Amino acid sequence: MKLKLKLPKLNRPFLLRLAIGSAGIVLLTILSYLSYKTIVLGQKASQLEGVKNKAGQELQKTQQELEELKNQDQVKINQTLNSEVENIHKTYGMAVASYEELLKLKETTDKTQTLDKLFTDALTFLSKRGQATAVKR
Repeated sequence: MKLKLKLPKLNRPFLLRLAIGSAGIVLLTILSYLSYKTIVLGQKASQLEGVKNKAGQELQKTQQELEELKNQDQVKINQTLNSEVENIHKTYGMAVASYEELLKLKETTDKTQTLDKLFTDALTFLSKRGQATAVKR
């Protein structure tokens, strides 16, 4: 037993319309995808531009700080600091000697309140880096 199926005959204009419609759908899909990718890439480009601008600002700030450091005379700063440390050592030695003399004086007399006050003031000035004022006291 043979079955004979009758399929509808497709004419050429129908196939042509079907092919054009399918191609149109594919083309529309591709264009939509490309449009989406363009938008995404534009957003990423904007983000990268922001990062670039921030990095440029940080670079400029760092360059300014470097120039400031280059313009400072480090030798002069070191000499000043060494001189200051030397003055602190001298003044400290003088303070120790003065304290020892004050202790010797306390062994002989009880009336050292004025000298105690002056010595305390001198130590206070020393703690505030006032070596010149402390030496005068």
